[in-house]
Amino acid sequence: MVYLPGDTVKVAVTLPFELKTFQTENYRATVSGYKPMLESIDLFVPTKIITQTHHTTTIMPPTWEGGIVVAAQVAPGWNNQFMGARVRYNKGRFSVEGTVGYNPFDDAPYGEVRGGFNIWRK
Repeated sequence: MVYLPGDTVKVAVTLPFELKTFQTENYRATVSGYKPMLESIDLFVPTKIITQTHHTTTIMPPTWEGGIVVAAQVAPGWNNQFMGARVRYNKGRFSVEGTVGYNPFDDAPYGEVRGGFNIWRK
């Protein structure tokens, strides 16, 4: 009931109070009162977690190497010592190497060709 000061007539007046909720999957809004106004709003913003993984493979360019060799090869029943020069060609993990030299103990030339594949490299 609403009374005004100085009134001699008492009349019951009912005011239409309202409570309304509006919602979707993205928000919920609540309004209430006489001539309702926004009381609260909750936003439900979808969250996306995006993970990107990039793998990069680096292929080493072919390289040439050259150098001096002094070696001793020892095996049961076979001994070989030589000195000389070597040339190596590397392409990725694969390599080819050629060695030429002189064996002073056998007084003879020495030659060798190798091919290889690197399993571990740091």
